[in-house]
Amino acid sequence: MTTTFQTRRKVVISKVINVAIIVISILLILGVWEVNSEDLGIYLTSIFTIIGVAFFAQWSHLSNITAGVIIFLTSPLKIGDQIHIYEGDGIEGAITDIGLFFTTIITENNQRLMLTNTAFMQKLWSVKISTLK
Repeated sequence: MTTTFQTRRKVVISKVINVAIIVISILLILGVWEVNSEDLGIYLTSIFTIIGVAFFAQWSHLSNITAGVIIFLTSPLKIGDQIHIYEGDGIEGAITDIGLFFTTIITENNQRLMLTNTAFMQKLWSVKISTLK
């Protein structure tokens, strides 16, 4: 236990030192180039604004992809499982596809239900276990 903790501590300290060296190096380079701090502020503000808008616009897509990977790799679901979703009157069906954006379920009424992966992860559901004879 202590060796793992010590190793993690070394990794964190190494990362902090690397970031500090990079920041100091950038500041020294900017000082040598005699970059005006007002101009630098305008450039940094513009760059961070563009990055912020891009991340906000892609947030729902990224969350669906992340949820799809989590459902596919870590949940007890697999294609063909019979599930019950406890929402409203309840939905029962079989999982036919787990994609990057949607989980597809064929209901008992032969309807194709496509739930976004983030919505699927937020719902309460259970897997029907068939009894083996």
